[in-house]
Amino acid sequence: MTKSYISVRGDFLFFITKVLAINVFISLILILFLHKSLNVMSSYSVVVSFISLLILIITLTLFYIFILNRSENKILIGTLFGYVVLAYLVKIIIVLYDYDQLKNLRSLTESQVLKYLPESIYVTAVFILGLCTPLILMQLISPKAKKHYIEPYSSSNLRILPALTFCFFAIIFKMFIHYKLLLGIPGVETSGPPVIGGLMTYFVRLSLFTLINILFYYSLKTYKPSYIFFSFLICMAFALIDLSIASKYSFVYQLYLLFILIFFNSDIPKRVSRALMVVLTVLSAIFIFIYKYINYYRFALLSGEIGWNAIYTALSNPKAVESSVWIEILNRIAGIENLIFALSYQTKLAPDIISLFNSSFASAFTEAVTGISGAINAVGATQIGVVALIAEGSLISVFGLSVMISVILMCFSFLIFKVLGNNLNLLASGIASIFCIYILFGSGNLIFYVKEIFVMLISVKMFLFFFLKNQK
Repeated sequence: MTKSYISVRGDFLFFITKVLAINVFISLILILFLHKSLNVMSSYSVVVSFISLLILIITLTLFYIFILNRSENKILIGTLFGYVVLAYLVKIIIVLYDYDQLKNLRSLTESQVLKYLPESIYVTAVFILGLCTPLILMQLISPKAKKHYIEPYSSSNLRILPALTFCFFAIIFKMFIHYKLLLGIPGVETSGPPVIGGLMTYFVRLSLFTLINILFYYSLKTYKPSYIFFSFLICMAFALIDLSIASKYSFVYQLYLLFILIFFNSDIPKRVSRALMVVLTVLSAIFIFIYKYINYYRFALLSGEIGWNAIYTALSNPKAVESSVWIEILNRIAGIENLIFALSYQTKLAPDIISLFNSSFASAFTEAVTGISGAINAVGATQIGVVALIAEGSLISVFGLSVMISVILMCFSFLIFKVLGNNLNLLASGIASIFCIYILFGSGNLIFYVKEIFVMLISVKMFLFFFLKNQK
């Protein structure tokens, strides 16, 4: 009894020590970075910012200790944790030190940025606490639930050659959709059958991306170089087609999945794993080099240039050459700056609860940021931004809406794990992570994500039905 009591007390003291250590660390960061803003911020704002940031850190610590440490799916939870830390905690420091590095805040004055920073921090803390609550309750109330969470519906191997043939023609279909029908191209508004066009666009995006990676995953399990090579070529063809229309997401997603398959898949032979590590390193280096030119390549395409002319125009653009690729990447990760901007426009942007489910707020926010009416390229306020404006300062409303979003994300993740099955659990973790971040990046419009995941799950179900052997 004594030993057990000492052990429990020691664990609790260790937990408290970790929390205090992190809080002290953040306090030092505040002392280091906040001094540049003291001449603008009022004493009240400084105190509120400091306290709110400590609350955010405590929330993230609870997230880490009670969810990430105890979760069997550390890939999904760890990805969400990493996103929150980078998009909010790190960017809070950047806002305090040099907010002009964040594009969305350049149209605001320093006093406007610092005015809405305290509210942004505590809204973020409450939102994250709301996201964590269902996960914590699920572990406390039903510890066995996680075993059913990845219950398989099949166990077997994929018929690689038929699946490879199907994916090859699906890539051809993707080219037809983008190049001929001009569907799913960033910045291009198309007209046509809304239902059929929408379904085709959904299919050639996340649905096809998932299918070709299922093929690649099973090819790795065969240990046959030819299968691995051709399935990887299809994955790269998918990413390159998207890059050719100035869409960079699938390339990022593919690098992320490669990372997971290399470092979390113990079934891959060392020879194959080493080769994939080299490929991942080379592709990452190439992508980092070209990243800052992609938007300018898109602008060149929209202005009527094609092929090498568009590429040359992007590469020679002075703004692209002078910009920092790391700042460009950081700006693409929607976070605290999107929330600050949304709060600064709260008198012009007045969403209601329906805005969480349709695209009305997304369009209004994009117009507010870009100043262009009917702009096609969406600028995300993030779901936190939408919730903050709907709540109108009520932290209880922020908490309740964030719990609702957390439940929706859990349902989506459950369906992904359920349909892909236990054999594809590792891949399902990556796909679920991508989809959850994809949703958190958005501005309401949850019905759109429901449609997209529905098409994806139906596609995966049919793909496995036709090409999986020995189904139960």
